[in-house]
Amino acid sequence: MQHFLTAFDMSSLHHPWQNGYEALCRGQGIKMTPARQKNLVCRYTTGQGNPQLIYAPAKEEEEWDEPLILRYHDFISLSEIEVIKRLSKPKLSRAKVSDPVTGKLIPTTLRVSKSAWLSKDESPVVAHVSQRIADVTGLEMDTAEDLQVKLLKASNISCYYYCAQLKFMF
Repeated sequence: MQHFLTAFDMSSLHHPWQNGYEALCRGQGIKMTPARQKNLVCRYTTGQGNPQLIYAPAKEEEEWDEPLILRYHDFISLSEIEVIKRLSKPKLSRAKVSDPVTGKLIPTTLRVSKSAWLSKDESPVVAHVSQRIADVTGLEMDTAEDLQVKLLKASNISCYYYCAQLKFMF
């Protein structure tokens, strides 16, 4: 038997600290001053001297200074996106929330996204993208989660979101 949380149930889970987070998601909230914004830069990075990036550095943009938030441009090719979409499509399942009583993951009408996880063993493309993430960030992929793919639906628009790459594709 599936259990769905109602809007009332979810509102009882709301915490005051979420107000700022939710405002930022709506594009509201904290705005950077022009003085701080002028110090943000774009650059080519070799991921702290990673040999894989010496001849083809990544395009890095500072989006926020404290905490440091970076965006990487042209990080994933259109052909890689198509492979990832094809592999993730049959695995997509409705996002779930934790039931406050049982602690079990359950579907909810408030979340309309779908998620899939892709292992680097599933495709050379996924392995290559995961390695590129490791090269740029300096993180070890052996202890990292698999590549998460989100399908966000709003009206008639579908949007695949590659969480690890911060890349939107309509």
